[in-house]
Amino acid sequence: MYNCYTPRIATRPLPSPSSQATSSSNEGRRRKTATASTTSGGEPSRVDDRAWNQLRPLFIDLGVVSQASGSAYLELEHTKVLVAVYGPKPRQDVEFSEDGKLLCDFRYAPFARRGGRLRQRKERGGREGGGGGGPQEEERAASQLIAQALEASVQLAKLPKSVIEIYVSVLQADGGEVGAAITCASLALADAGIELFGLVASSVVVATTTASLPGDKKGGWNVHLDPTATEEEGDGVREGEGGVLGLALMPTSGEVTQLWQSGRLDGTAMERALEIATDGALMVHAMMRKRLLKYMGDQEGGGGSSSSTSLFLSSS
Repeated sequence: MYNCYTPRIATRPLPSPSSQATSSSNEGRRRKTATASTTSGGEPSRVDDRAWNQLRPLFIDLGVVSQASGSAYLELEHTKVLVAVYGPKPRQDVEFSEDGKLLCDFRYAPFARRGGRLRQRKERGGREGGGGGGPQEEERAASQLIAQALEASVQLAKLPKSVIEIYVSVLQADGGEVGAAITCASLALADAGIELFGLVASSVVVATTTASLPGDKKGGWNVHLDPTATEEEGDGVREGEGGVLGLALMPTSGEVTQLWQSGRLDGTAMERALEIATDGALMVHAMMRKRLLKYMGDQEGGGGSSSSTSLFLSSS
């Protein structure tokens, strides 16, 4: 398996006896420094110590479901998504269609979220991918959103009277599940050898007003890339002082294939959120391409081939 990131050190070394003597005197200074870094440049520090424009550690694996036409597995730290693609295969619902059809089924595993049950976000009318109405309505809206995001990348004109089925399983949810599903599904389509115009990369950002911070009355905006579930459900978002925005981008053509939003953002926040989300999608795309090229090289070394995938990768 291939990891795009070098793992971070998970523990800190214990202080030596000599440093313990001065720790109490420096405690107040450290607290002041931490408080200053919280509001430096209008960007509060994050719970996981990431920078405002930093992605979570990304892990990608391909060909993980042996019986599927193509498959991929993606981790964004504690967000974990598995996608299996089946087809192209004949359509049974119509006698003839000039273009192929893309179907998506998005599901949360029963154990995906804390507590083992799907939580309905009443404050924002559902999760990032759709409106309220309960878990089933939420998953249905996410399925439609993902299918629309990927349709522009698939050469459906070459697949008359055919259907491609995409099955998305969220194994663990910690924010950005729909964006992760779009990225993972695009890789699974490539693994299936389906002719594509390019890979679709997705990223999610959360924007909150600085006025929601204690003592800040300027009313500016903080935008964070790749938010966790805690950040997506922050006080500012719950109180209507911000929102979540997701973007799906096909860099080979510069086309935005999908855009979704929850919460309230003004023009300034929307402009900045789009800029940061685009930068995030480009970073994700670079890692997708790198992983796919390595996977193809391993396949060719083992006697496998995927010429249709090579075409758009060599031109991107």
